[in-house]
Amino acid sequence: MARKRSQVGTFGSHLQHFARSVDIVDRGTFDQARLLVCEYLHDELDAVYFELALEQEVNDAPGLKTFWNSANRDFSIEIRRPDGGYQSQLALSFGTGKPLWILSADDQPLRHAQSYQDLWSHLSDLPQYRSPMDADLYTSIIVPMIRPGKPVAGVMCFDSWRRLDIADYDQQEVIMLADALGVLLDLRRLNNVQAQGTRDAVSNLRQIRAAVAFPHITKSRVFVAFSARADQQAVGLLLDELDKFGDRLTILPWHHIDDSGTISAQLAQAITASQFGVCYLSEPDGQGGYRDNPNVLFEAGMLHGRSLSAQERATWLPIREEKSPPPPFDLAGDRIEWVPRIQDRVNEPLFRARLQARLLRLTQDGP
Repeated sequence: MARKRSQVGTFGSHLQHFARSVDIVDRGTFDQARLLVCEYLHDELDAVYFELALEQEVNDAPGLKTFWNSANRDFSIEIRRPDGGYQSQLALSFGTGKPLWILSADDQPLRHAQSYQDLWSHLSDLPQYRSPMDADLYTSIIVPMIRPGKPVAGVMCFDSWRRLDIADYDQQEVIMLADALGVLLDLRRLNNVQAQGTRDAVSNLRQIRAAVAFPHITKSRVFVAFSARADQQAVGLLLDELDKFGDRLTILPWHHIDDSGTISAQLAQAITASQFGVCYLSEPDGQGGYRDNPNVLFEAGMLHGRSLSAQERATWLPIREEKSPPPPFDLAGDRIEWVPRIQDRVNEPLFRARLQARLLRLTQDGP
Protein backbone atom coordinates (compact mmCIF):
# COMPACT_ATOMS: atom_id res chain seq x y z
CA MET A 1 0.00 0.00 0.00
CA ALA A 2 1.40 3.39 -0.99
CA ARG A 3 2.26 5.68 1.94
CA LYS A 4 0.52 9.02 2.26
CA ARG A 5 2.63 12.14 2.02
CA SER A 6 2.41 14.06 5.32
CA GLN A 7 0.71 17.43 5.03
CA VAL A 8 1.68 18.65 8.49
CA GLY A 9 5.09 18.06 10.05
CA THR A 10 7.73 15.37 9.67
CA PHE A 11 8.07 11.99 11.32
CA GLY A 12 10.48 13.56 13.81
CA SER A 13 7.95 16.22 14.80
CA HIS A 14 5.21 13.62 15.25
CA LEU A 15 7.52 11.41 17.33
CA GLN A 16 8.48 14.40 19.45
CA HIS A 17 4.81 15.27 19.98
CA PHE A 18 4.11 11.65 20.94
CA ALA A 19 6.99 11.59 23.42
CA ARG A 20 5.79 14.79 25.09
CA SER A 21 2.16 13.64 25.23
CA VAL A 22 2.38 10.20 26.85
CA ASP A 23 2.69 9.62 30.58
CA ILE A 24 3.62 5.93 30.81
CA VAL A 25 6.41 4.36 28.79
CA ASP A 26 7.32 0.78 29.61
CA ARG A 27 10.01 -1.27 27.94
CA GLY A 28 7.72 -2.51 25.18
CA THR A 29 6.52 0.99 24.29
CA PHE A 30 10.06 2.33 24.16
CA ASP A 31 11.29 -0.58 22.04
CA GLN A 32 8.49 -0.03 19.52
CA ALA A 33 9.31 3.68 19.24
CA ARG A 34 13.03 2.93 18.88
CA LEU A 35 12.28 0.39 16.14
CA LEU A 36 10.25 2.99 14.24
CA VAL A 37 13.20 5.40 14.41
CA CYS A 38 15.57 2.72 13.13
CA GLU A 39 13.26 1.89 10.22
CA TYR A 40 12.83 5.56 9.40
CA LEU A 41 16.59 6.26 9.36
CA HIS A 42 17.20 3.15 7.31
CA ASP A 43 14.67 4.28 4.72
CA GLU A 44 15.73 7.93 4.62
CA LEU A 45 19.52 7.79 5.14
CA ASP A 46 20.37 4.13 4.46
CA ALA A 47 21.47 3.76 8.09
CA VAL A 48 22.62 0.20 8.83
CA TYR A 49 23.85 0.72 12.39
CA PHE A 50 22.04 2.45 15.25
CA GLU A 51 23.15 3.07 18.84
CA LEU A 52 22.02 4.78 22.04
CA ALA A 53 24.76 5.39 24.60
CA LEU A 54 24.12 6.86 28.05
CA GLU A 55 26.32 8.44 30.66
CA GLN A 56 27.66 5.93 33.16
CA GLU A 57 30.76 5.64 35.29
CA VAL A 58 33.46 3.55 33.63
CA ASN A 59 36.62 2.57 35.53
CA ASP A 60 35.69 5.07 38.28
CA ALA A 61 35.57 7.88 35.73
CA PRO A 62 32.82 9.59 33.69
CA GLY A 63 32.03 7.43 30.69
CA LEU A 64 29.52 6.23 28.14
CA LYS A 65 27.91 2.81 28.00
CA THR A 66 25.74 1.34 25.28
CA PHE A 67 22.08 1.29 26.25
CA TRP A 68 21.09 -0.41 23.00
CA ASN A 69 22.58 -0.97 19.56
CA SER A 70 21.53 -2.80 16.44
CA ALA A 71 24.64 -5.03 16.53
CA ASN A 72 23.58 -6.43 19.91
CA ARG A 73 26.98 -5.65 21.42
CA ASP A 74 27.97 -3.81 24.58
CA PHE A 75 30.41 -0.91 24.43
CA SER A 76 31.70 1.21 27.29
CA ILE A 77 34.42 3.85 27.25
CA GLU A 78 35.70 6.67 29.41
CA ILE A 79 34.94 10.17 28.17
CA ARG A 80 38.50 11.46 28.45
CA ARG A 81 41.94 10.02 27.74
CA PRO A 82 44.68 10.45 30.34
CA ASP A 83 46.02 13.38 28.29
CA GLY A 84 42.65 15.14 28.48
CA GLY A 85 41.52 14.40 24.93
CA TYR A 86 38.26 12.63 24.09
CA GLN A 87 38.37 8.85 23.84
CA SER A 88 35.97 8.53 20.89
CA GLN A 89 33.78 10.50 18.55
CA LEU A 90 30.72 9.63 20.70
CA ALA A 91 32.61 10.94 23.74
CA LEU A 92 33.43 14.14 21.84
CA SER A 93 29.76 14.77 21.00
CA PHE A 94 28.74 13.99 24.57
CA GLY A 95 31.45 16.12 26.17
CA THR A 96 30.92 19.16 23.97
CA GLY A 97 27.15 18.81 23.63
CA LYS A 98 27.50 19.28 19.86
CA PRO A 99 26.15 17.09 17.01
CA LEU A 100 28.64 15.57 14.55
CA TRP A 101 28.30 14.59 10.88
CA ILE A 102 31.46 12.58 10.27
CA LEU A 103 32.94 11.74 6.87
CA SER A 104 36.44 10.66 5.93
CA ALA A 105 38.62 13.41 4.52
CA ASP A 106 39.73 11.23 1.61
CA ASP A 107 36.46 9.52 0.54
CA GLN A 108 37.55 6.28 2.18
CA PRO A 109 35.34 4.11 4.39
CA LEU A 110 35.51 5.47 7.90
CA ARG A 111 37.31 2.44 9.27
CA HIS A 112 40.17 2.95 6.79
CA ALA A 113 40.31 6.74 6.93
CA GLN A 114 43.42 8.57 8.13
CA SER A 115 41.56 11.78 8.94
CA TYR A 116 37.96 12.95 9.27
CA GLN A 117 35.81 16.00 8.77
CA ASP A 118 32.77 17.13 10.75
CA LEU A 119 30.23 18.79 8.48
CA TRP A 120 27.80 19.76 11.27
CA SER A 121 29.63 21.49 14.14
CA HIS A 122 32.93 21.78 12.27
CA LEU A 123 34.95 20.40 15.16
CA SER A 124 38.57 19.57 14.48
CA ASP A 125 41.01 17.12 16.04
CA LEU A 126 38.45 14.33 15.78
CA PRO A 127 39.25 11.07 17.66
CA GLN A 128 39.76 7.80 15.83
CA TYR A 129 36.58 6.28 14.40
CA ARG A 130 35.67 3.00 16.07
CA SER A 131 33.87 0.75 13.61
CA PRO A 132 30.85 -0.88 15.31
CA MET A 133 30.59 -3.66 12.71
CA ASP A 134 32.61 -5.43 10.04
CA ALA A 135 31.40 -3.32 7.12
CA ASP A 136 32.43 -0.30 5.12
CA LEU A 137 30.50 2.64 6.52
CA TYR A 138 30.93 6.11 5.07
CA THR A 139 28.88 8.44 7.29
CA SER A 140 28.51 8.56 11.08
CA ILE A 141 25.98 10.95 12.61
CA ILE A 142 26.06 11.57 16.37
CA VAL A 143 23.53 13.75 18.20
CA PRO A 144 23.64 14.51 21.96
CA MET A 145 20.40 13.96 23.87
CA ILE A 146 19.89 17.16 25.87
CA ARG A 147 17.61 16.83 28.90
CA PRO A 148 16.27 19.51 31.28
CA GLY A 149 18.43 19.93 34.36
CA LYS A 150 21.23 17.88 32.85
CA PRO A 151 23.52 19.16 30.04
CA VAL A 152 23.71 15.85 28.15
CA ALA A 153 22.12 12.51 29.13
CA GLY A 154 23.63 10.49 26.31
CA VAL A 155 24.02 10.33 22.55
CA MET A 156 22.15 8.90 19.59
CA CYS A 157 24.37 7.58 16.81
CA PHE A 158 23.66 6.01 13.43
CA ASP A 159 25.99 5.06 10.58
CA SER A 160 25.20 4.79 6.88
CA TRP A 161 26.85 2.77 4.15
CA ARG A 162 26.50 5.83 1.87
CA ARG A 163 28.52 9.03 1.93
CA LEU A 164 25.88 11.59 2.88
CA ASP A 165 26.23 15.31 2.25
CA ILE A 166 24.76 17.26 5.15
CA ALA A 167 23.47 19.91 2.77
CA ASP A 168 20.99 17.42 1.34
CA TYR A 169 19.26 16.71 4.66
CA ASP A 170 17.33 18.49 7.38
CA GLN A 171 19.49 18.46 10.51
CA GLN A 172 16.56 19.65 12.66
CA GLU A 173 14.75 16.41 11.88
CA VAL A 174 17.63 14.41 13.38
CA ILE A 175 17.69 16.68 16.44
CA MET A 176 13.96 16.07 17.00
CA LEU A 177 14.48 12.30 16.78
CA ALA A 178 17.21 12.45 19.43
CA ASP A 179 15.11 14.72 21.64
CA ALA A 180 12.07 12.42 21.41
CA LEU A 181 14.14 9.35 22.30
CA GLY A 182 15.63 11.25 25.24
CA VAL A 183 12.16 12.06 26.56
CA LEU A 184 11.02 8.47 26.09
CA LEU A 185 14.13 7.21 27.91
CA ASP A 186 13.33 9.47 30.87
CA LEU A 187 9.78 8.15 30.96
CA ARG A 188 11.01 4.57 30.74
CA ARG A 189 13.37 5.12 33.68
CA LEU A 190 10.50 6.61 35.69
CA ASN A 191 8.30 3.65 34.80
CA ASN A 192 11.04 1.26 35.94
CA VAL A 193 11.28 3.05 39.27
CA GLN A 194 7.51 3.02 39.71
CA ALA A 195 7.24 -0.62 38.70
CA GLN A 196 9.96 -1.61 41.16
CA GLY A 197 8.26 0.43 43.86
CA THR A 198 5.00 -1.38 43.10
CA ARG A 199 6.72 -4.78 43.26
CA ASP A 200 8.32 -3.84 46.59
CA ALA A 201 4.96 -2.65 47.94
CA VAL A 202 3.25 -5.90 46.91
CA SER A 203 6.06 -7.91 48.50
CA ASN A 204 5.65 -5.89 51.69
CA LEU A 205 1.90 -6.52 51.67
CA ARG A 206 2.55 -10.24 51.25
CA GLN A 207 4.91 -10.24 54.23
CA ILE A 208 2.40 -8.33 56.35
CA ARG A 209 -0.38 -10.69 55.29
CA ALA A 210 1.71 -13.67 56.38
CA ALA A 211 2.84 -12.13 59.67
CA VAL A 212 -0.26 -10.33 60.95
CA ALA A 213 -3.61 -11.80 61.96
CA PHE A 214 -6.12 -9.30 60.61
CA PRO A 215 -9.76 -9.21 61.71
CA HIS A 216 -12.00 -11.48 59.66
CA ILE A 217 -14.09 -9.69 57.08
CA THR A 218 -16.85 -12.21 57.81
CA LYS A 219 -18.31 -12.85 61.25
CA SER A 220 -16.93 -15.84 63.11
CA ARG A 221 -19.20 -18.87 63.32
CA VAL A 222 -20.13 -20.56 66.58
CA PHE A 223 -21.58 -24.09 66.54
CA VAL A 224 -24.13 -24.71 69.29
CA ALA A 225 -24.99 -28.26 70.38
CA PHE A 226 -27.62 -29.43 72.86
CA SER A 227 -30.02 -32.31 73.25
CA ALA A 228 -33.59 -32.12 72.00
CA ARG A 229 -34.50 -33.29 75.52
CA ALA A 230 -32.33 -30.67 77.28
CA ASP A 231 -33.79 -28.28 79.85
CA GLN A 232 -35.59 -25.72 77.71
CA GLN A 233 -35.09 -22.89 80.18
CA ALA A 234 -31.29 -23.36 80.09
CA VAL A 235 -31.30 -23.71 76.30
CA GLY A 236 -33.43 -20.58 75.93
CA LEU A 237 -31.14 -18.53 78.14
CA LEU A 238 -28.06 -19.83 76.27
CA LEU A 239 -29.45 -18.93 72.83
CA ASP A 240 -30.66 -15.56 74.10
CA GLU A 241 -27.17 -14.63 75.35
CA LEU A 242 -25.58 -15.86 72.12
CA ASP A 243 -27.94 -13.64 70.12
CA LYS A 244 -26.48 -10.62 71.94
CA PHE A 245 -23.19 -11.38 70.15
CA GLY A 246 -24.89 -11.31 66.75
CA ASP A 247 -22.81 -8.30 65.64
CA ARG A 248 -19.65 -10.40 65.80
CA LEU A 249 -20.85 -14.02 65.60
CA THR A 250 -22.97 -16.14 63.28
CA ILE A 251 -24.88 -18.56 65.49
CA LEU A 252 -25.31 -22.07 64.06
CA PRO A 253 -27.49 -24.28 66.33
CA TRP A 254 -27.33 -27.96 65.44
CA HIS A 255 -31.08 -28.22 64.82
CA HIS A 256 -30.91 -25.54 62.10
CA ILE A 257 -28.82 -27.82 59.90
CA ASP A 258 -31.51 -29.12 57.56
CA ASP A 259 -29.67 -29.69 54.27
CA SER A 260 -30.24 -32.99 52.57
CA GLY A 261 -27.61 -35.66 53.14
CA THR A 262 -26.06 -37.48 56.05
CA ILE A 263 -26.67 -35.56 59.29
CA SER A 264 -23.40 -36.69 60.91
CA ALA A 265 -21.39 -35.53 57.90
CA GLN A 266 -23.16 -32.17 57.90
CA LEU A 267 -22.53 -31.71 61.61
CA ALA A 268 -18.85 -32.55 61.18
CA GLN A 269 -18.62 -30.04 58.34
CA ALA A 270 -20.36 -27.37 60.41
CA ILE A 271 -18.00 -27.95 63.35
CA THR A 272 -14.97 -27.79 61.08
CA ALA A 273 -16.15 -24.52 59.52
CA SER A 274 -16.88 -22.90 62.91
CA GLN A 275 -14.33 -20.89 64.86
CA PHE A 276 -16.06 -21.54 68.20
CA GLY A 277 -18.32 -24.08 69.80
CA VAL A 278 -20.74 -24.20 72.73
CA CYS A 279 -22.04 -27.54 74.00
CA TYR A 280 -24.76 -27.98 76.61
CA LEU A 281 -24.09 -31.65 77.26
CA SER A 282 -26.71 -32.46 79.87
CA GLU A 283 -30.23 -33.84 79.51
CA PRO A 284 -32.58 -35.18 82.22
CA ASP A 285 -32.06 -38.88 83.05
CA GLY A 286 -35.70 -39.34 84.22
CA GLN A 287 -34.61 -39.98 87.82
CA GLY A 288 -34.11 -36.42 89.02
CA GLY A 289 -30.58 -36.18 87.73
CA TYR A 290 -28.78 -35.56 84.43
CA ARG A 291 -26.66 -37.44 81.95
CA ASP A 292 -24.58 -36.40 78.91
CA ASN A 293 -26.34 -36.78 75.59
CA PRO A 294 -24.24 -39.16 73.41
CA ASN A 295 -24.60 -37.05 70.26
CA VAL A 296 -23.67 -33.81 72.00
CA LEU A 297 -20.83 -35.63 73.73
CA PHE A 298 -19.51 -36.74 70.33
CA GLU A 299 -19.65 -33.19 69.01
CA ALA A 300 -17.96 -31.95 72.18
CA GLY A 301 -15.20 -34.50 71.60
CA MET A 302 -14.57 -33.04 68.14
CA LEU A 303 -14.38 -29.50 69.55
CA HIS A 304 -12.20 -30.67 72.43
CA GLY A 305 -9.76 -32.39 70.08
CA ARG A 306 -9.53 -29.29 67.92
CA SER A 307 -8.86 -27.18 70.99
CA LEU A 308 -5.95 -29.42 71.93
CA SER A 309 -4.49 -29.13 68.44
CA ALA A 310 -4.78 -25.35 68.68
CA GLN A 311 -2.26 -25.28 71.57
CA GLU A 312 -4.89 -25.16 74.29
CA ARG A 313 -6.49 -21.93 73.05
CA ALA A 314 -10.07 -21.48 74.21
CA THR A 315 -12.19 -22.43 71.23
CA TRP A 316 -15.23 -23.94 72.88
CA LEU A 317 -17.37 -23.77 76.00
CA PRO A 318 -18.76 -26.92 77.69
CA ILE A 319 -21.90 -26.46 79.84
CA ARG A 320 -23.12 -29.16 82.20
CA GLU A 321 -25.50 -29.76 85.08
CA GLU A 322 -23.96 -30.40 88.50
CA LYS A 323 -26.08 -33.52 89.00
CA SER A 324 -24.23 -35.32 86.22
CA PRO A 325 -21.83 -38.27 86.23
CA PRO A 326 -18.14 -37.71 85.41
CA PRO A 327 -17.63 -37.09 81.64
CA PRO A 328 -15.99 -39.89 79.63
CA PHE A 329 -13.00 -37.64 78.76
CA ASP A 330 -11.06 -34.93 80.57
CA LEU A 331 -12.72 -31.51 80.35
CA ALA A 332 -10.82 -29.91 83.20
CA GLY A 333 -8.70 -27.79 80.86
CA ASP A 334 -11.82 -26.42 79.20
CA ARG A 335 -13.29 -25.04 82.44
CA ILE A 336 -16.83 -26.36 82.46
CA GLU A 337 -19.58 -23.84 83.05
CA TRP A 338 -22.05 -25.36 85.53
CA VAL A 339 -25.68 -24.40 85.30
CA PRO A 340 -26.60 -22.62 88.56
CA ARG A 341 -29.95 -23.65 89.96
CA ILE A 342 -32.27 -22.70 92.80
CA GLN A 343 -34.10 -25.92 93.52
CA ASP A 344 -35.21 -27.05 90.04
CA ARG A 345 -35.18 -23.65 88.36
CA VAL A 346 -32.18 -22.08 86.64
CA ASN A 347 -30.78 -19.10 88.52
CA GLU A 348 -31.33 -16.81 85.53
CA PRO A 349 -29.42 -13.67 86.61
CA LEU A 350 -26.36 -15.68 87.66
CA PHE A 351 -26.46 -17.94 84.58
CA ARG A 352 -26.75 -14.95 82.25
CA ALA A 353 -23.86 -13.14 83.95
CA ARG A 354 -21.62 -16.19 83.74
CA LEU A 355 -22.52 -16.85 80.11
CA GLN A 356 -21.85 -13.24 79.15
CA ALA A 357 -18.43 -13.32 80.79
CA ARG A 358 -17.48 -16.68 79.27
CA LEU A 359 -18.70 -15.82 75.78
CA LEU A 360 -16.89 -12.50 75.86
CA ARG A 361 -13.65 -14.21 76.92
CA LEU A 362 -14.15 -16.93 74.32
CA THR A 363 -14.50 -14.47 71.43
CA GLN A 364 -11.58 -12.34 72.61
CA ASP A 365 -9.12 -15.15 73.34
CA GLY A 366 -10.14 -17.57 70.61
CA PRO A 367 -8.73 -17.91 67.06
